[in-house]
Amino acid sequence: MRYSQAIGNRLSRVLYVRGWTDTELAARTGIARSRVNRIKNRRSEPTVAEALAICTALERRVAEVFVLGDELDGSRPSTAPPLPTRPAASSSVRLRRVPAASATP
Repeated sequence: MRYSQAIGNRLSRVLYVRGWTDTELAARTGIARSRVNRIKNRRSEPTVAEALAICTALERRVAEVFVLGDELDGSRPSTAPPLPTRPAASSSVRLRRVPAASATP
């Protein structure tokens, strides 16, 4: 497995768990949405600065998002804790986004 494939698989999963889109991550990091998409879809590898910006925005350690391919497929143990899964929606609980508070009184 190539290194870039491992990066994309972890980033996609972290974004999914958070419920974020590429556009939202781009806005929070200052990285172009097209660049975020290329990183997530394994067409490009992030620079160190991009990796740090992404992990800061996601509130994750670098090792949780960007791992080597052999760590991702289980052939070498990872030191990163497993990623959480998105909670299953049930009929009694509805998740919704709360709009950001406005700055005007």
